[in-house]
Parts: sequence; C-alpha cells; structure tokens
Amino acid sequence: MTNFKTTKYILSLIAMVWTLAVSADTPAAELQQVADRIGRASGITADFTLTSGGHSVNGSLKSQGKKFALLTPTSSTWYDGSSMTVYTSASREATIWTPSGSELAESNPLIYLGMAKNYNVASATGGKGVKVLVLTPRRRGGNVKSIRLTINASTMLPKAMEITAGGRRTTITIRKLNLGSKIDAGAFTFPKSRYPGIKITDLR
Repeated sequence: MTNFKTTKYILSLIAMVWTLAVSADTPAAELQQVADRIGRASGITADFTLTSGGHSVNGSLKSQGKKFALLTPTSSTWYDGSSMTVYTSASREATIWTPSGSELAESNPLIYLGMAKNYNVASATGGKGVKVLVLTPRRRGGNVKSIRLTINASTMLPKAMEITAGGRRTTITIRKLNLGSKIDAGAFTFPKSRYPGIKITDLR
C-alpha cells in the first residue's frame, strides 16, 4: 500500500511538471514572460528606430513604472503619470492633456506588453535566435489590428514590434535596451524652459 501511494505521488509530480513545462511554451505564456521582465524593471532606457510610411527616425525612451519620456527629432512625448505633453518640432507646438489607456499605448508601445489579456496570441516563424508572436485584439472595432512582436529567444526581451493600426504599419526596432537604469524623476516632465517661445495648448 505504501509503495502504491509513493508511486501515485511520484506520477502526480511528473504530471504537474509536464503540465508546467508545456504551458510555459505557449505563445501566451511567452508573452507574459516578456511582460513580466519589462514590468519588473527598475528603470528602462532604450534606443530605437521607428519606420512608417517609408520614413525612418531614431529615438530614445526612458520609462519607470507608468511614467515615460519618448524623444525623437520630429516629436517628443512626456508622461508624468497623470498628464501627457506632446511637442511637435515642425510646428513648435506642445499639447498637454490627460490621456486614455489606448493613447498611452500608442505613445509608448511597450505598454502593449502589459495588456496581454486583451489579445489573442499566436506563434509565427522567426529567424535564428528569435521568437515571433502575433497579437490580435480580442475585441473588434479598435484602432490596432495586429502587433507582431520579435523577441530575443535567450533573454526573452523585445527586439522589434510591428504595429498595424489605422491602416498604417509602423515598425519599431530596438537597438539597445537596459532594464536597470537610474532615471532622474524630472525626466518625465515636459522641460518647458528648453523650448522658449513655443505655443502651448493645455486641454486638461
């Protein structure tokens, strides 16, 4: 009887380990693993290239918790946890408002990684050393139609995101990513003094 109980216990453990091993390889679990790594980061800094409509621009990102600052030569965005400021270089105008969740994600694509429950996740063929996940919204009618996420298979960190939204495809290639950066608290507030003479519209 004792041997029977022991054997049953061992078989139960094997079944449990097998279940965990299989579930860890599912696309949804892989996406959650990436999201967890990003979510646990003390401070994120990244350099990226954004390509859309045949044009490319380099930029940088600083992020800590819900706050972030995304800077490019053409436009820059600051979010301090409550208000968002977007500055456009061509018009020398800055607009301040309280953003919605979708507006935050459109401004900082890493936020999409924390919204896994809103998407169906499937695997796609990738190159050597990468995993590719395709996210499609569970609900129809939204602006985002799909997100193609390329992940470093060793680090489980994002390498690129291809977002199809509003009839336009935008690719963000991450050239450098650090999850342990120390970031000054003022980095997420619009530095008004650096932009003298610009037009500021406050919609809050």
